[in-house]
Amino acid sequence: APSGDSAPSKPPASEKAGSGAAEIATALGQLSFEGFLVFWRLILQDCADTADRFRAYASLVHDAVAGKGEIEVCNDLLRLFEVVMNFLLQKVGVLLQARESVHASSEIADWPRFLALSHDSLNRIRALQDSCRQRLSPQTPYIGVDIRAGVRTILYAQTKS
Repeated sequence: APSGDSAPSKPPASEKAGSGAAEIATALGQLSFEGFLVFWRLILQDCADTADRFRAYASLVHDAVAGKGEIEVCNDLLRLFEVVMNFLLQKVGVLLQARESVHASSEIADWPRFLALSHDSLNRIRALQDSCRQRLSPQTPYIGVDIRAGVRTILYAQTKS
Protein backbone atom coordinates (compact mmCIF):
# COMPACT_ATOMS: atom_id res chain seq x y z
CA ALA A 1 0.00 0.00 0.00
CA PRO A 2 1.22 3.56 -0.62
CA SER A 3 2.72 5.31 2.38
CA GLY A 4 0.06 6.71 4.66
CA ASP A 5 -2.55 4.27 3.33
CA SER A 6 -3.10 1.17 5.30
CA ALA A 7 -4.08 -2.07 3.75
CA PRO A 8 -7.59 -3.23 4.60
CA SER A 9 -7.49 -5.22 7.78
CA LYS A 10 -8.47 -8.84 7.69
CA PRO A 11 -11.02 -10.07 10.19
CA PRO A 12 -9.61 -12.36 12.86
CA ALA A 13 -9.77 -16.06 12.09
CA SER A 14 -12.50 -16.52 14.71
CA GLU A 15 -14.72 -13.98 12.91
CA LYS A 16 -14.18 -15.77 9.61
CA ALA A 17 -15.14 -19.08 11.17
CA GLY A 18 -18.20 -17.53 12.79
CA SER A 19 -19.40 -15.92 9.59
CA GLY A 20 -18.84 -19.19 7.70
CA ALA A 21 -20.93 -21.06 10.24
CA ALA A 22 -23.65 -18.43 9.99
CA GLU A 23 -23.63 -18.71 6.20
CA ILE A 24 -23.95 -22.47 6.39
CA ALA A 25 -26.79 -22.20 8.92
CA THR A 26 -28.57 -19.70 6.68
CA ALA A 27 -28.15 -21.88 3.60
CA LEU A 28 -29.41 -24.96 5.45
CA GLY A 29 -32.37 -22.99 6.79
CA GLN A 30 -33.34 -21.93 3.28
CA LEU A 31 -33.50 -25.46 1.91
CA SER A 32 -36.91 -26.97 1.40
CA PHE A 33 -37.64 -30.10 3.38
CA GLU A 34 -37.01 -32.23 0.27
CA GLY A 35 -33.77 -30.36 -0.44
CA PHE A 36 -32.57 -30.87 3.11
CA LEU A 37 -33.54 -34.54 2.97
CA VAL A 38 -31.30 -35.01 -0.09
CA PHE A 39 -28.48 -33.11 1.64
CA TRP A 40 -28.96 -35.13 4.85
CA ARG A 41 -28.95 -38.43 2.97
CA LEU A 42 -25.66 -37.51 1.28
CA ILE A 43 -24.04 -36.35 4.53
CA LEU A 44 -25.03 -39.54 6.33
CA GLN A 45 -23.86 -41.64 3.38
CA ASP A 46 -20.49 -39.88 3.58
CA CYS A 47 -20.35 -40.75 7.29
CA ALA A 48 -21.10 -44.41 6.56
CA ASP A 49 -18.49 -44.43 3.78
CA THR A 50 -15.93 -42.95 6.18
CA ALA A 51 -16.77 -45.61 8.77
CA ASP A 52 -16.38 -48.32 6.12
CA ARG A 53 -13.03 -46.94 4.96
CA PHE A 54 -11.77 -46.71 8.52
CA ARG A 55 -12.92 -50.27 9.17
CA ALA A 56 -10.82 -51.39 6.18
CA TYR A 57 -7.86 -49.30 7.40
CA ALA A 58 -8.05 -50.79 10.91
CA SER A 59 -8.14 -54.25 9.42
CA LEU A 60 -5.04 -53.56 7.30
CA VAL A 61 -3.11 -52.16 10.27
CA HIS A 62 -4.17 -55.08 12.43
CA ASP A 63 -3.08 -57.61 9.80
CA ALA A 64 0.22 -55.79 9.27
CA VAL A 65 1.24 -56.00 12.92
CA ALA A 66 -0.33 -59.36 13.80
CA GLY A 67 2.16 -62.07 14.60
CA LYS A 68 5.16 -59.75 14.56
CA GLY A 69 5.54 -59.56 18.30
CA GLU A 70 3.90 -56.14 18.27
CA ILE A 71 1.74 -55.09 21.14
CA GLU A 72 -1.96 -55.67 20.90
CA VAL A 73 -3.34 -52.85 18.79
CA CYS A 74 -6.98 -53.90 18.53
CA ASN A 75 -8.30 -51.73 21.33
CA ASP A 76 -6.30 -48.74 20.11
CA LEU A 77 -7.70 -49.15 16.60
CA LEU A 78 -11.24 -49.52 17.91
CA ARG A 79 -10.82 -46.42 20.07
CA LEU A 80 -9.42 -44.50 17.10
CA PHE A 81 -12.45 -45.57 15.05
CA GLU A 82 -14.69 -44.16 17.78
CA VAL A 83 -12.78 -40.90 18.03
CA VAL A 84 -12.82 -40.31 14.27
CA MET A 85 -16.50 -41.15 13.91
CA ASN A 86 -17.52 -39.23 17.03
CA PHE A 87 -15.78 -36.14 15.69
CA LEU A 88 -17.47 -36.50 12.31
CA LEU A 89 -20.89 -37.13 13.81
CA GLN A 90 -20.49 -34.13 16.14
CA LYS A 91 -20.05 -31.94 13.08
CA VAL A 92 -23.10 -33.57 11.46
CA GLY A 93 -25.01 -32.82 14.66
CA VAL A 94 -24.08 -29.14 14.35
CA LEU A 95 -25.58 -29.12 10.85
CA LEU A 96 -28.74 -30.69 12.21
CA GLN A 97 -28.95 -28.12 15.00
CA ALA A 98 -28.60 -25.33 12.44
CA ARG A 99 -32.04 -26.34 11.14
CA GLU A 100 -33.70 -26.68 14.51
CA SER A 101 -36.10 -23.77 14.03
CA VAL A 102 -37.03 -24.98 10.54
CA HIS A 103 -37.65 -28.49 11.83
CA ALA A 104 -39.87 -27.14 14.61
CA SER A 105 -42.23 -25.80 11.96
CA SER A 106 -41.99 -28.78 9.59
CA GLU A 107 -45.00 -30.73 8.50
CA ILE A 108 -45.63 -33.59 10.88
CA ALA A 109 -46.17 -35.95 7.94
CA ASP A 110 -42.62 -35.30 6.67
CA TRP A 111 -40.88 -36.07 9.94
CA PRO A 112 -41.16 -39.91 9.90
CA ARG A 113 -39.25 -40.07 6.59
CA PHE A 114 -36.50 -37.91 8.04
CA LEU A 115 -36.31 -40.01 11.20
CA ALA A 116 -36.32 -43.29 9.27
CA LEU A 117 -33.47 -42.10 7.05
CA SER A 118 -31.53 -40.83 10.07
CA HIS A 119 -31.97 -43.95 12.19
CA ASP A 120 -31.28 -46.33 9.29
CA SER A 121 -28.06 -44.49 8.47
CA LEU A 122 -26.94 -44.31 12.09
CA ASN A 123 -27.67 -48.02 12.52
CA ARG A 124 -25.57 -48.75 9.44
CA ILE A 125 -22.68 -46.82 10.97
CA ARG A 126 -23.11 -48.80 14.20
CA ALA A 127 -23.12 -52.06 12.20
CA LEU A 128 -19.81 -51.01 10.61
CA GLN A 129 -18.40 -50.29 14.07
CA ASP A 130 -19.55 -53.73 15.27
CA SER A 131 -18.09 -55.35 12.16
CA CYS A 132 -14.76 -53.67 12.88
CA ARG A 133 -14.87 -54.92 16.46
CA GLN A 134 -15.62 -58.49 15.30
CA ARG A 135 -12.90 -58.39 12.66
CA LEU A 136 -10.25 -57.21 15.08
CA SER A 137 -11.51 -59.44 17.91
CA PRO A 138 -9.45 -57.89 20.70
CA GLN A 139 -8.04 -60.19 23.37
CA THR A 140 -9.21 -57.83 26.08
CA PRO A 141 -12.96 -57.18 25.77
CA TYR A 142 -13.61 -53.74 24.35
CA ILE A 143 -16.83 -52.10 25.47
CA GLY A 144 -16.62 -48.85 23.53
CA VAL A 145 -19.23 -46.14 23.20
CA ASP A 146 -22.32 -45.62 21.09
CA ILE A 147 -21.01 -43.18 18.49
CA ARG A 148 -24.58 -42.42 17.38
CA ALA A 149 -25.66 -41.00 20.75
CA GLY A 150 -25.03 -37.30 20.05
CA VAL A 151 -26.99 -37.19 16.80
CA ARG A 152 -29.75 -39.33 18.32
CA THR A 153 -30.05 -36.88 21.21
CA ILE A 154 -30.46 -33.99 18.78
CA LEU A 155 -33.02 -35.95 16.75
CA TYR A 156 -34.96 -36.74 19.92
CA ALA A 157 -34.97 -33.09 21.03
CA GLN A 158 -36.12 -31.90 17.60
CA THR A 159 -38.82 -34.58 17.47
CA LYS A 160 -40.22 -33.43 20.82
CA SER A 161 -40.38 -29.76 19.78
